[in-house]
Amino acid sequence: MAKLLDKFEQEPALRVARRLVRAIGARTCLEETLSACDVTDAKPDPRLQIWKTSCSIRESIIDLLVQEEQSVRLAVLKTRYRDDLRHGGELVGTTSIVWLEWLRKCFLKEWDGSLHINRWSVAGSALELMEDLWKHRGRGQLDMPAKLFACSTVFGALDVDKAAQDWLSYKPGPNVRHLLSFKFLFDTRAMTLLVRTSHHILMRHAYNEADAVLHLRRRTMPQVNLQDVVYLDRRLRAAQDHYIVLKINRQSVLSDAFDQLWHRERRELLRPLRVRMGIDEGEIGHDLGGVQIEFFKLACQEAFNPAYSLFSVDPQTRLGWFQPATMVPLYKYQLFGLLFALAIYNGITLPVSFPLVFYKKLLFQSSSEADLIEGWPSLARSLQHLQLHQGSVEEDFARDYVYSFDANGLHLDVNMDDPWDGWSIWDKIKTGKSMSLGRLKVMRQYPDKHHPALKSTPSAQSATHKLPLSTDDQTQSRTRAHEYHQNRFEWPGWKVEVANPGELPQPVTNDNRQNFVSSYSKWVIDWSIRPQFNAFAKGFYSVMNLRSLALLNADQFRTLVEGHNHLDIEALQRATTYNHYTATSPVVRWFWEVVKAYPQGKQKQLLEFVTASSRIPVNGAESLIFVIERSDSETSALPGSSTCFGTLRLPEYESKEVLASKLNIALEHSLGFGQA
Repeated sequence: MAKLLDKFEQEPALRVARRLVRAIGARTCLEETLSACDVTDAKPDPRLQIWKTSCSIRESIIDLLVQEEQSVRLAVLKTRYRDDLRHGGELVGTTSIVWLEWLRKCFLKEWDGSLHINRWSVAGSALELMEDLWKHRGRGQLDMPAKLFACSTVFGALDVDKAAQDWLSYKPGPNVRHLLSFKFLFDTRAMTLLVRTSHHILMRHAYNEADAVLHLRRRTMPQVNLQDVVYLDRRLRAAQDHYIVLKINRQSVLSDAFDQLWHRERRELLRPLRVRMGIDEGEIGHDLGGVQIEFFKLACQEAFNPAYSLFSVDPQTRLGWFQPATMVPLYKYQLFGLLFALAIYNGITLPVSFPLVFYKKLLFQSSSEADLIEGWPSLARSLQHLQLHQGSVEEDFARDYVYSFDANGLHLDVNMDDPWDGWSIWDKIKTGKSMSLGRLKVMRQYPDKHHPALKSTPSAQSATHKLPLSTDDQTQSRTRAHEYHQNRFEWPGWKVEVANPGELPQPVTNDNRQNFVSSYSKWVIDWSIRPQFNAFAKGFYSVMNLRSLALLNADQFRTLVEGHNHLDIEALQRATTYNHYTATSPVVRWFWEVVKAYPQGKQKQLLEFVTASSRIPVNGAESLIFVIERSDSETSALPGSSTCFGTLRLPEYESKEVLASKLNIALEHSLGFGQA
């Protein structure tokens, strides 16, 4: 394999490759030109009709590569290497891998460093052919490691600030594409750096605009009395403040944040964030990042508290998801989406865990069967069992064609027709139209023993309606709908309709089980939580820039938001700086010996004690601010921390044993910010 690839670097081979790629590019250009031509004339050119109905050359190449790989796979399965292949082994030396390497060499040879790539040039054609391979790899048709596509040489040649700036202002055309649109060329670190750089560019622009307004005001109105100054400050605050400042009380984190973010202008939200926390409690902290980290940690903890009813957490996967049909007003989801975006925009890693489909939805990507398996594994197994069942589904499962979930103190079985008539948030963004309420037809309902019943939202035509529970026994309640005071009312985002007495759902049978599984998956991932998700997304995109997030795939987006769960303690040690200690001081050496002996969970507890977060940023522990400072306290005192500065204050203990004991006590009784 290596010898074969070496031959492609020879000039005769590269000349052949360039001519081949140039010819494919020219053919593709002709195909796209002809496909745009009108063939509805009374006497169309027959040659044009032949071109339009023939398979494209790039599709033909991919078909050949897929067929060849399938043949190789079947051949390998007949050899002694079959077990390696069955256990996740990769095919080596296939035509698709050789073709990819050839294309990459063509691109690197022809690329002139420009950010704008002519699609029909050798470089542009090579990239689009590589993109075809990448797409079919993603569909599982080609067995090609992602690392083979990345070109660190390309990213190393870029001016990151210039590339991000150009991407934000770039307007796509039919013949030219931006280099950054070929996302497979860049790994996760490169892409997240580009995204964060684009955020910094937008932040600088917003800051400079505010600075210009303030400078203009001072220049044009240099002599005004104090009363006028106060008046102007109040009226021009949205235009001239350099920062968006949140003043937060620890006892009411979310409500304080929501109150201060409500009706903010977008230009304010795009400025750097500053958090003042604990002022009412007498704390004094400088927001150098640590206060923001703790603020978002507390905000997420409150949002995921079951009593708040914004999100639920799966007990098996520990992944969060939207609470379906909750009585929480949709504006709270919108404001939390805004808060979520502010964290990302300001480079904060959030202590949340969402399934991958959450990030796909935010990027307007379609979901797959694998998304249900990751987020709801037990449900996915049950649905798969139903699909593959050999006997009578109707008799053996006795399952009705309904979607079941808990909401507002009730367990509901609802009709599974599309409640949105195919309308999605993407349609809302494209058309600018508001979404109508979803239709929720309740076939059956009975008490949820674990949650008390709540009141429904009052509609415009009637007063608030309670959902009284039937006094019939539970068996009776499962066979017909309960009696409500009204058959129609509203919940946030929903028009709720109660089925008529005697109206029963149809059973799931062998004939309709495929449709049942498909609809049930859509209800779990999309339909049941669409009002809440759409409100969240509306707030999210009031801050975030669609163009910058378009650089990321869903996996990279999740890493940007959630960071990494694994802490590399060696990397943290390399990143640590010292104040009044050195790396060779006895106390420092004892400290690292003790910490390296900790299990991973306790190491992350230490990280949270010092930095206010146990999550590791996307760029790894090397990017953390972690300072060990000598404390002037008595050697009997416990270690302390200042999360404002990412600093651990460590007294000069007399032995390793004393240090270990004191550090353990400090971690067990840590109070977070300002611990001393």
